[in-house]
Amino acid sequence: MPWNQVLCARTQFKGAQSAIAAKADEIVIFTAASQTFCRKNINCSIEQSLERYAAVAEVVKENGLRLRGSISCSFGCPYEGDIPVSSVINVLKRLQGLGCDEIDLADTIGVGTVKRVKELITRREPRISHRPVSRPFS
Repeated sequence: MPWNQVLCARTQFKGAQSAIAAKADEIVIFTAASQTFCRKNINCSIEQSLERYAAVAEVVKENGLRLRGSISCSFGCPYEGDIPVSSVINVLKRLQGLGCDEIDLADTIGVGTVKRVKELITRREPRISHRPVSRPFS
């Protein structure tokens, strides 16, 4: 990321509008692959977060900004333990559908391993477009 790039994490439409007005270069929306973590972190279900982000994504794209999605607990959750790869893939596909230019697979609690990252990336390839996916151990 260039030193002068402005990045804003936004979870609500009004916040995205403020970030755009402040001349942000990129907006980050974040959800989780764990229902429990999502509820505790942003106070809504995964589905509700994605519904909320539809309006954010629309205004970000209308203003020509980059949109990045971030998936917390892509490898494990402090509340639910292991997260099934299918849960991460489902959220990844939904973020792709919102038009994310890049999607982060966040190792929120530090349990990701090279083997697990490779498993997730291998499983995602046939289902997900060529959009960049950020991940640990790249």
